[in-house]
Order: sequence, then structure tokens, then C-alpha cells
Amino acid sequence: MPRAMAKVLARSALALVAVASIVSAALAWRLGQGPIPLALLDRRVAQALGDLSPGIRARVARTELAWADRRPTVRVLDVSLEREDGSPVASLPMLSLRLSLRALLSGRFAVARIGLSGVRLALVRGAEGSLALGGAAGGDAPGAGRLLAMLAAAVLQDGNAVLHGVRIRDAALTLEDRISGSTWEVSGADLDVRRRAGGSVAGDLRATVALRAGSAAHLRDFALGVSAHAEAFGGGGRLDRLSFAIAGSGGRLAFGGGGTAATIDSLRAEGSFSAASAKLELRGIDARVGGARLAAEADVIPGRSAELRGEAHALGIGDLDRLWPAGLAGGAREWIRRSIRAGVLSRARFTLRWPLALDPGAAPAAPAADVAFEFDGVEIHYLEPLPPVRSARGSATLTAERFAARVERAEVGDLRVPGAHVSIALRGRPPQTAIEVDVEGASADLLDFLERPPLAAVSRLGIPSTRLGGQSRAHAAIRFPLVRGLTRADVRVAGSAELRDATAAALLGRVGIDGGRLDVRLAEDGGIEVRGATVLTGVPGAQGPLDVRLSFTPEGGGGRLQAALRGADAEAEGSASFESGQLQSLSLKRLKLGRSELGASVVRRERDGFRASLAGERLDLEPWLERLRSGSGAATRIGFAYDLDFRFARVLAAAGFELADASGTVQGDGGGIRRAAAAGRLAPDGEIKLELAPVEGGRRLGLSSDRGGETLKALGLYDGAVGGRLILRATIDDAQPPTRAHGEIELGDFRVLRAPVLAQILSLGSFEGIAGMLDRDGIPFTRVRVPFLWSERTVQIHDARAAGAIGLTADGEIERASRRVELHGDIIPADTLNSALGNVPLVGSWIAGGEGAGLFGIEYRVSGLVERPEVRVNPLTALAPGALRKMFGALFAPAAEPTPERR
Repeated sequence: MPRAMAKVLARSALALVAVASIVSAALAWRLGQGPIPLALLDRRVAQALGDLSPGIRARVARTELAWADRRPTVRVLDVSLEREDGSPVASLPMLSLRLSLRALLSGRFAVARIGLSGVRLALVRGAEGSLALGGAAGGDAPGAGRLLAMLAAAVLQDGNAVLHGVRIRDAALTLEDRISGSTWEVSGADLDVRRRAGGSVAGDLRATVALRAGSAAHLRDFALGVSAHAEAFGGGGRLDRLSFAIAGSGGRLAFGGGGTAATIDSLRAEGSFSAASAKLELRGIDARVGGARLAAEADVIPGRSAELRGEAHALGIGDLDRLWPAGLAGGAREWIRRSIRAGVLSRARFTLRWPLALDPGAAPAAPAADVAFEFDGVEIHYLEPLPPVRSARGSATLTAERFAARVERAEVGDLRVPGAHVSIALRGRPPQTAIEVDVEGASADLLDFLERPPLAAVSRLGIPSTRLGGQSRAHAAIRFPLVRGLTRADVRVAGSAELRDATAAALLGRVGIDGGRLDVRLAEDGGIEVRGATVLTGVPGAQGPLDVRLSFTPEGGGGRLQAALRGADAEAEGSASFESGQLQSLSLKRLKLGRSELGASVVRRERDGFRASLAGERLDLEPWLERLRSGSGAATRIGFAYDLDFRFARVLAAAGFELADASGTVQGDGGGIRRAAAAGRLAPDGEIKLELAPVEGGRRLGLSSDRGGETLKALGLYDGAVGGRLILRATIDDAQPPTRAHGEIELGDFRVLRAPVLAQILSLGSFEGIAGMLDRDGIPFTRVRVPFLWSERTVQIHDARAAGAIGLTADGEIERASRRVELHGDIIPADTLNSALGNVPLVGSWIAGGEGAGLFGIEYRVSGLVERPEVRVNPLTALAPGALRKMFGALFAPAAEPTPERR
């Protein structure tokens, strides 16, 4: 190109630019004063709008040029569209247009872009599934829906079409779905749709989507701010293929039936739609909902089905209720909502399917589910008032037919749960629940678990609640329907328990077990079986382990217990019946306990208490009397009223002391024995009798025996006497606690053998000859009288007197708990002659020191433990009259510790 020509063109271009700048500036100034009417364009604009869709013609009231969006914009006011027959299609107050420059250069007038603002559109989905424009719900501009449909078709026309884009600002859409009863709302929508060079159409959308009323697809609440980009491919006004990407944040979501909605922190997804396959695919769904992360994908075939697949992580139990559709496995959902109150679903894998084909007027079909999840830290209230399962960890699955959960570890109170399984059959009406649970831990905690309603397994045996020692492991199978207001009759319980090192101080009265290894089986009908071995405690004569066989069969409101115990020194076989947890009758066919062999029968009386009978060949009282002597069983009380009669061929009380044909009756009122009468023959001859009868303010006790020394030994009162006639009289004061008894013991014509304390007193008093009689034939006594006062803490002896080969006096007390003794008195040798001087009138009492005292004697004092007492004598009183001995007795003050020489 010649240089001169280039200069001309450059100058012309600069001139055009200068002119354009001046014209633009002038135009901008003019538009700033107000729109410029373009009446000459009215007809041309109307024709261009009519060309957008076949069979449509447009009318415009006015065309003007105005300043909008920082640029000159053609605005068309009061637009109306109608068909060729004149019927109206749509009307719109205002459109903004951008004319096609290419068309103008070719001599044509055409619209390249259209802008709409403030469009309000209402759609109604009818009961039969059709979609139609509405009116009142959205406040829509007349014909806005038809206009939008026409514009969409125009954009999707062939590539040489003139219209290249549509922009919509601040639009609102309301969709009333009369099938689901819900109303959706899209607000603040900004939409840009543009045709691309390759023939596709791209669009960008920003809006807020919300469920305004009712519920849809089991949604209870939904709102989300979204932004989307889409690209459509098609031609001739039809859509062939669509791809899109969606992002959202700041929303909320809730399925189910209660509580607040979960927050949607973020949402991203990509998808596509193919007209050929009629399938909408969503891929790469990633959402943060209520602290949980959701990754999923979905396929939707309009009019047929929808499927959602994915995983959720760190989903809290509180969010599960909000995000679980109410129609999905409703029985399991209701049970989980009521029963699981804490914890996290660490990972959940799910597939949900919704049928979308609807018959006119049909309700939405429930979705099908295939869900598997893992949980941790879960608290399960599986059956109240049983203690909940805490800190549970495991996995679960859910389908339309069944919910199943497997617990790998958990806690129930202080018990450990190494495994459990929960299953809910969802097809039944009502759904049925089955729970299998293993628990292990302290036996006392297991006993408490088994006694809680509705199990109440322990009280069915009539055994009171007790603290059980040792460790246990149990398996329980619990079945019940998923209904509210469960009763004990609705619940079926079966199970087993292994008790190891089982100990219990008191299962029945003072009878307990020690070192037991017991297996327990519980049937669904309430039957119980116990097998194993244990040692009975609190039963004298039963020392070794016992093989235990127990079975309980429910009958009406109670049941029957069969028992068999076998051991080296104990056997028992019998049965008992219970009603409402209370013993009604007991029958022991055979009871062998040590040397005892007997049978027993116990029947509940009509009013209160029991009537009992004991009978047998032999009853060994020695172990029981040993407990009485040691004080370990002296305070045992039977806590109910009873009448007892007994008859035994032989009663063994102590070595060399045996009764024959012993019989009697005993009555108790729950606080103690009120009346008793017993008698038996003594070998080789003689008898023993006991009588206890109520008197005013207390009871009167009487005991007589022809073998007094042996009787005292058997009762644990004194073991050094042989023979003699014993009479014990006492009055028991029950007027006010603590119980007290006062009385005296008389014993005549007996001998004393093997009395270490007495021998020590005599030796210290230089009466070795008399002391030596204790190791030979004994010291004979003609009469002894011991007044006493018995209380729970002490036994006091006052003015005790004994007469025979020697004389003896005693005063003092014995502390029962500590077994400490404090006694003092006189020993008078040659009692008959020595005491005679004390009977001389006038001077005898002064010389001898009183009745029963002697002229010659020694004073003694015994103190310390009963088993090893300290004995002291006062040698200065040996030749002193009784009155003087009382003065010398001051030397025996307890504070003065005697020296070896004085001893």
C-alpha cells in the first residue's frame, strides 16, 4: 500500500474516533437529562420481537433510548405479544434491548440481547402432574412465563439466529406443588444466558432457593444460596444435552419430624442431562452439613426414579434426626430417635432410591434404603428403665426390611459390654425388636442389672436384693415390639450368666455363699436354672463345697423352685412355691447337715408369718451352740412371725451330752422368741426342760437339767463342772431397748474338774493339796448360787456363793465383746468347819465377815482376758478374820501393779 494512502486512512480513522467521542459525550449528556424517544423504531422493534418465535406478533407502546448499566440502552415499554388470531400471549411493562450490529450493517433490524428486571413468576404443579402458570401465589407479571419460554426457545435456535443472550435481574419464582403439598421459592435470582460460537448456550445463575411451606420428598426445611454455571447443547428450539456446576453456602436442611434444621456450610456438585437417555446425573457432590462431610452422586430419571449414593463422615446423632427422611424405615428411625441420644457416626455409606412415577392423587412413595454406618461414643436407651448402653462403638446396616447394629464394645453402668446386637424387623406391624447383649463385670452390678424391671429375675426366686461379690459374665436376649407404654408382659427375656468367685454374706437370713462357680439360665417364660458349686456360709456343719442344682418354673403370678444340693457333709433336696415374689411354702424331703438328718415343712399362715415343722432322726446342735458361745450368732433374729414344732429322736449338744426324744414348740413375733417349751431325756437317766413364757413387761425363762455341769458346758457358760442338778431362772426385760435379763443359776451336788484359774488361786494361797484335787476326782460342792444381770455389753455377777470342800464368793463383770473379766472374792478352805464360826451369835458376823464367809480364807482378784486372766491373792488375809480381810483388801486396788514377790 502506498505511503500516501496509509496516511489518508490513518487520518480518517482518527477523525472518526474524534467524531465518535464527541457524539458519545453529547449522547451521554443528553441521556443524563432523560430518555430519548425513538418513535421511528417502534414498528421495527415490534417486528424484531415477533421474529423471535413463529406465529407471534408483538406490539409496543413506546421505544426510547436511556442510560442504564453505565451504557446507552434501548428500552421498550408496554410490550404485548399475541398470536396471529389476536389472542393474547404475554404482556410486559418493560424490556431492555441490545440491537444486533451485524444485522444493522446488513440493513436489517434485529434484537441481539434482551434484559428483564423484577420478573415475578408463579407455577402450579397440579394433582395429575401437569405444570401450569399460576397467578396469585407469586404476583407474576401477566404472561411472564410464556415470554420466558419463548425467549428460551429463541436462544436455543440454530447457530445463525440473531438473539445471542438474555439477562434477568432480581427475578422471583414460586412453585406450588399440589402433589406434595409444598411450596418452593426462588428469590433474588440473577440469570445470564448467552449463545456461544460453537452453537451451545451458556448460563450463569445466582439465587436463593427455599422450601417456603409444607414438605417435599420428605424434606421438612430447606434453604440455600446457590450459584450455578450451565452449558446447553441443542438446536431448533430443543435441548439435547446439558452440563452444569453448582455451588452453595449459608443454607439449612432438615428431614424428619422435629428439632432445628442442620446448617449447610458448603455445597458443590457437577452434573449433566441427556435428552437421549432422559437421565440427569449428579457427580462430585461435596457438602458440609451440620459439622458432617457428605460426598455423593445421584441419578435422576424424570417421571421414573431417583437414586442417591455416597458417604457421610463425622455425622452427629443430633443431626441424624434432622437428616433422616421421615418416610425412610420409619420404625427404625423412631426407635433410634428415642433411644440413641449421643455419639457420632464416624462413617456412613448409603444408597437411597425414590420412585418418581406418580398416579394421579397418589401420595409420594417411601424411599428404599441400603445404609451401612460405623458409630462411636453412642448412648443407647434400649429398654427403659434398664440402664443405658454408654460409649458404644460398632457398626450398623439399614434396609427397607431390617435395621441391624453390632456393638463391639460399650458400658452398662459399671458393667462392660464386649459385644451386643440390635435387630429391628421393619415389615411387621408393629416392628419387632431383638437385642442380644453380653455383659461382664462385678457380680453385684450384674445382680442389680438383672433385678431391674422388666427383667426382675432375682426377685422371682424370692431372694432379697443383696451385695454379691465376685465377677460375672452374662448374655441376655431381649425381644419386644416397638410400641409406646411397654408392659412386662410385652417383653420377652432369656439369657445366661456365669458367676465366678461368687460371695454373698446373706442370701437367706444369715445364710450366704463363698467361692461359688455358678451358671444361671433364664428362659423367655421366666424359668430359671442354676448349676454349679459353692460353699454355704452361716450354716454350721456345712464346710465343704456343694454341688448346686436349682430350677424355677413360673406359675401364674409366682412359681415353684426345685432345689438339690450335694456335698461331703451336707445334702438337701426340696421345693418351694412363691407368689408375687413371696415364699408361700417350703418342703425339704431330706436335709443332711454334718451329723444332722431331718426333714422340714414351712407354710405361710393366712394372716401373717409362717408355720413350720422340723423332724428327724438326729439334730446336731453343737455347731450352733459353738456360735452362741462365741457370740457370733447370739443376736440373730428371724424377721417374721412364726410357729414352730419339732421332734427328734436324738439331739447332740456337746461331747458326752446327748438328748433322746426331744420335742417342743417355739413361737416368734419377728422381734424375737416370745414363747417356747421343750423337753428331752438325758442319758443314762434324767431329763432337761426349757420354758419361755411372756409376762408383763417381758418374758420369763426357766431351765432345769439333771446333768447340770454338762448343760452349763453345752451352753458355753462353764466347762469345769460335772453332774449336779441345774436350775436357771431369769426374767427378760423387753419394756425398752436394749434388752436386759436378770436372774440366778443354782447347781447342787456337783464336782469341779480342770479349773485352771481356781487352781492358780489355790496355789498362790498355799493350798496345793486342795488344788491337786482338781486333777484327780475334782473338788465337790453341795450348792452354788450365782445371781447375774445380763445386758448386750456385759454380764454382771453379784453375791455369788458356792459351798462344799471349799467355800467361794465372787463379784464382778465380764465384757462380752472384748471378753475381759473383772472378778474378786474369797476362797475359804474347810468350808463347813470354817464357816461354822461365822454363825456364832453376836460376834460371828464380825469375826467371819458375814454369812458365807469364814474365819480363815484368802481374798483373790481375777482380771484381763477370759482366756488368759491375771490372778492375784492377798496372803495377809489367810489367818485374818473376815472383817479384817476386807481392810487388807485395799491392797488390791487395780491401779497397783503387783510385783513378783507379792505374787
